[in-house]
Amino acid sequence: MSNFSDLDLGDLGETSPTRKTLAPGNYILAVTDVGTREAKNGQAHFLDITFTCPETSQYVSDSLMFAHKGAKTVNGSENNYQKAVSIGRQRLKKILTFGGHPSPDKPGDPQSLMGLKLGVRVKEGDAWTNMQG
Repeated sequence: MSNFSDLDLGDLGETSPTRKTLAPGNYILAVTDVGTREAKNGQAHFLDITFTCPETSQYVSDSLMFAHKGAKTVNGSENNYQKAVSIGRQRLKKILTFGGHPSPDKPGDPQSLMGLKLGVRVKEGDAWTNMQG
């Protein structure tokens, strides 16, 4: 069959996610992968971080915008790009501070985040079924 409109997946039954989220509880997560990337349009720069739970090998990834060429404040009001950069930098500063980075104000090399450990508390939330929640 080469026609997508004829595709029938009914015989596969129910599916389950290949990566399960952490169950409610307290965990220590370690930074196990980190890198920077530029957006396709060249305007934004991101720090991509993967946190892994050593006890369960489950992981979560995050992407923080730390720079954008269109970010600016005009008449005391931040545009959306500046807001995104501010949020990304604040989140990064928290990761660095709570992870015990030796220089949270000027982290330098992104690889300096490797091995940082953070405590997290996972709480039960509403079921997430689509982009609306």
